Amino acid sequence: MDPRWSERPLCSCTRRMALRSAAAACGAGLLVACGRSTVAPTRSSEITTVTLAADVGALQVYGTPQVRAQLYTQVLRGFEQQHPGIRVQLAAWLPTGANQAAIVAGTAADVFPDFNSYYSYAQTGLLLPLDNYLRRDNIALSIWSPSITAFLALPTGTFALSRGIDAHAWAVNLAALDALGLAYPPQTWTHGHFADLAHSLTVTKGGKTRFGVSFDSPLQGVAILQEFLHGFGGSMVGPNLQTQTLGSPAALAAGRWWFEQFYRLDSAVIGGGPFGGTFAAMQEPDMNHVLNLYQTGWHNGKWTFYPPPVYPHGRSTTIDALFWGISGTSRHPDAAWQLLKWLTTETPWQRFLMKTFLFPPALVSLLTEWEATAVGTVPALARANLQAFSEVGRSPWALMTEVGFRYDSTRAVAADDAIWAMIESGKVDVAEGFAAADREVNALVSAAATEQPTSLAGQVKAHQALQRDMRQMFAQGRPGSGS
Repeated sequence: MDPRWSERPLCSCTRRMALRSAAAACGAGLLVACGRSTVAPTRSSEITTVTLAADVGALQVYGTPQVRAQLYTQVLRGFEQQHPGIRVQLAAWLPTGANQAAIVAGTAADVFPDFNSYYSYAQTGLLLPLDNYLRRDNIALSIWSPSITAFLALPTGTFALSRGIDAHAWAVNLAALDALGLAYPPQTWTHGHFADLAHSLTVTKGGKTRFGVSFDSPLQGVAILQEFLHGFGGSMVGPNLQTQTLGSPAALAAGRWWFEQFYRLDSAVIGGGPFGGTFAAMQEPDMNHVLNLYQTGWHNGKWTFYPPPVYPHGRSTTIDALFWGISGTSRHPDAAWQLLKWLTTETPWQRFLMKTFLFPPALVSLLTEWEATAVGTVPALARANLQAFSEVGRSPWALMTEVGFRYDSTRAVAADDAIWAMIESGKVDVAEGFAAADREVNALVSAAATEQPTSLAGQVKAHQALQRDMRQMFAQGRPGSGS
């Protein structure tokens, strides 16, 4: 998810409107707090308090902290009614740096959300293993997106559960196609058709450019690199989840196509994101920001959503790696598991987020309901093919935005972004650049295997050293040898 998007609310909402939404959900039977629990309450003579860091995704900017706390507390009463021996205490979820410090220090909430940190947290003991709980309670992993489940299932176990299927699809401005006399792409459009449209839809008039395409992440970002690699049958990560494999024939084919279509032929086809002030004719939003698109001028166009293009190896796109986990240092892991299970396997919390914030659900079974909720909020979305998002959410082929290395993925991001900047500037070609990136990243993996940092703090220190080395190397204007 582009961090710039978290700076804007999904919709203007007063405290009274927000509370009215929660009350309406209660009246509709969506909140178990209304006394319609279908789970037999547990009984306990003692009260266990578990802390929950509840600000997730766009909720960080929706209303004041006081309004959010009041809304969350109202919904969480349903959980407490089902589990009289457990009380939930809301905890603040601070900016990422503070989150990491709290997790490393063992002072994080019992149950907390995060994204793009799963592998490093799981590999360093900062998340509680969940496999025994999943087996004991006979929870079928098929209730969640197969793409997300596959990502969370590490060789050493599962350490987190999905908190939302934040899938990406392509939004196409059909009015821009009409103005240029271009045919609408079919739902089975290919990567070649996609690239051709990106060029055809780039129009400069009066000194201003309407770009053909923009991506949710910066184009040179690893999330987008993975999307293309996967579409061509390649992968950034080897089967051992440790080595980088950009030098494979499939990866090289993807890199060359990417460079030829979006850099060497016409660098101006790529514009900024929806909130960058440059509205490209094709953009790649996620489900969490569908309302934002319409409230920032998209309603003036003739927009519809498309599933991702078909690449040589099939469709390819990303789902933001959003998860709920239990702190590895939680003093009440069993009670925390009951809360985590309620958040991810039952409907009250997820329906509350959908009805109030249009946040995507974690359960695949609620995707159709999410579509209906979106249309009820913005009727124009009825003709926008929201099913394109649900198709990605139900698929087994989508990728997570987090790079799937066993170690802290920011190491690879720093190396690969730096190499791509050199490819883009023409200092090296794709093959030479990818080979250099593999050498740099795999040398770092070898060093990390020797050092074996046992905490996120150790990984952060190693990453800082990497960034220092990369700055020194690229100040010289050449890829390193990795030796």
